[in-house]
Amino acid sequence: MWNCGSAECLRTWCPEVGVVNALSVKRSSADDGTVGCYEVPLNSKTAKIEFSGADCDPIYDISAIAEGRQLYTACRDRIVRRYTLE
Repeated sequence: MWNCGSAECLRTWCPEVGVVNALSVKRSSADDGTVGCYEVPLNSKTAKIEFSGADCDPIYDISAIAEGRQLYTACRDRIVRRYTLE
């Protein structure tokens, strides 16, 4: 993770799931289609929870609702899945 304002590296991740293609507050997706949830602030280099789509298909989008601890994923099979985090 790079801070453009100070031109410094804030954090480096080395996941074992493949190349990281995207990283943001709302979603992240790796080369093998998994999405990892990290604790905020970023105190750990490993994911607390990892998700993958049906039959290991990529997860294309992920959305979380903090109040209800609900997590929604969208995959290539056109199914939106809801998870409850405990």
